[in-house]
Amino acid sequence: MFALFSKLPRVLLPGCRTCHISTQRMAAVYVRRVPGDEDMEIRLNYGHNSENYRTYNLKRRQNEEITRALVRLQNNILNSVSKKKKKKAKEKEPETNPNQEIDIPINLFIEGKEVDGCTVNRDAWIQGAELDICGTRLTVDVNPPTVRSISLPSNLMAGFPQLPKCDAEFVNLNECSFNWYRTKLRDCGDASVSKQKSQTQEQEQYDICKVSDGIIYTPTVEDIGFYLKLECIPRKGDRIGLKFESISEVEVSAGPGVCPFENRQLFTQAETEAGSFRVVTYNILADLYADSDFSRTQLFPYCPPYALAIDYRRQLLLKEITGYNADIICLQECDMKVFEHDLLPFLDNTGFSGWMKRKGTKVTEGSATFYRKSKFSLVAEHGIMQSEFLREPANADLWDKVSQKPALRDKMMERTTVLQATLLQSTHNPDHFLCVANTHLYFHPRADNIRALQIGLSMRFLQQLCQPYLSEGKKMSVVFCGDFNSSVKRAVNVLLTTGHIPEEFDDWATGGEEEQIGCELSHDFKMISACGYPEYTNYTMGFHGLLDYIFTDTEHLEVMQVIPMPDHQEVTQHGALPSVVFPSDHIAQICDMRWKPL
Repeated sequence: MFALFSKLPRVLLPGCRTCHISTQRMAAVYVRRVPGDEDMEIRLNYGHNSENYRTYNLKRRQNEEITRALVRLQNNILNSVSKKKKKKAKEKEPETNPNQEIDIPINLFIEGKEVDGCTVNRDAWIQGAELDICGTRLTVDVNPPTVRSISLPSNLMAGFPQLPKCDAEFVNLNECSFNWYRTKLRDCGDASVSKQKSQTQEQEQYDICKVSDGIIYTPTVEDIGFYLKLECIPRKGDRIGLKFESISEVEVSAGPGVCPFENRQLFTQAETEAGSFRVVTYNILADLYADSDFSRTQLFPYCPPYALAIDYRRQLLLKEITGYNADIICLQECDMKVFEHDLLPFLDNTGFSGWMKRKGTKVTEGSATFYRKSKFSLVAEHGIMQSEFLREPANADLWDKVSQKPALRDKMMERTTVLQATLLQSTHNPDHFLCVANTHLYFHPRADNIRALQIGLSMRFLQQLCQPYLSEGKKMSVVFCGDFNSSVKRAVNVLLTTGHIPEEFDDWATGGEEEQIGCELSHDFKMISACGYPEYTNYTMGFHGLLDYIFTDTEHLEVMQVIPMPDHQEVTQHGALPSVVFPSDHIAQICDMRWKPL
């Protein structure tokens, strides 16, 4: 990131052909002053004798006397004007005397009174103060809405939504004005040359055509072969900051054609009616595991490298997830950066709220849950790490048995598996409450014993959360989503759908004698696998099987519709998953539910 007030009006940024702050003349002095920072930044545009405007930037100590800041600004202006006069003299322009003394008085006023020179910067450069330079008055604007940078994706495809990364301060992006243009961009242009061109000539030079407004734009086939330009005017309330522009590094290209998820979206074209809701669970394949030498050569060698890059997969993911018109979205393997820069702002713009629970403290991916705000209001958010929850007093029986097997104990304590639980209340019928759980259990194929403990701990935690509501007679339901890394006959599905697994259950022996224990696990919810049991939800060259589920209790909920899985030929048309038309190695599970009549 570069400083709020860059020393150059044009700045090259990763992912952008050109990015720059608008060179429009400013009638203000823009001050960035953040409590706790030692320094403050001052930026203004000034042209001596109303000509040769240029931008001046100062970085000064907040506790410095105002006199020193004004003298520095005065010297900077004098140097600029002197250089200009010497250049004119060299060009032998008449009436130009480079040795003529230049007088540039500078003063700062607050409410019409000149500021005492001993006043420190933090107390002098305040909102509404006025800087007088040779009789020109500039109003001080402190911490105005500001866009620091805009980065457009390095891959742009027609038919797929684009969301820029905006680094902004003192601003609400939802209030900002965004305008999208397509341009041939035959020439990046030189700032000094472009200033001399008329607006019409400049538009001819760039073939600029406005195509949309708003922060999200989906390029059309007409945009193929063009670059995209984004213009942002930052706003917050009645305050308006400097316009910022960004031009993409690449041209818009054609997409991969119809993706299989678009066929599934024929069943989700409309949002659900009041009293019902749609749930999606989806392991979206973290960039951490997708875009590496190991994944390209060992895990997914059949997938073109460009289709493993996050800038490509992001476009498919956003189009797929939003096209399901869901009300609850549970994601696993969600990168923190993808959550913060893509999913959260994109879904927030379409009426969702959400949060993320990272695995452990150092892992950069985890589980994310979103809910449609018109259908649900938030009651509470809870998250646990399974290994920590195991050691709580309520689980002393399990911890005692696990502790007797050091190999099992160490393996459990090394796991960074988390459980995310979001408590919601129906906006249609406030008597209905919903606990949405989301997890991603340990992946190792010979660790069913670990997963049995993890699912047992999960159900204990969910019962703890729901019990106070149930005790008060509230209608609390549970929907449990996730990548459980477990097949139908294993402990996860058996415990959730039957409510019980005995001490002699086969999964306790999968870790060998050194890990074997016997635990009886149970819960009180009456649950089913809402999407049934498809043949697989994960399909790679080395493995395919059912790993992803939506479990729901049946006391107050019933399943209305299960969205069909893609055809097997669609899954295998490019070998396996992921591919140019599947952004993940998993397939989303989707179903519609409704509240049973009271």
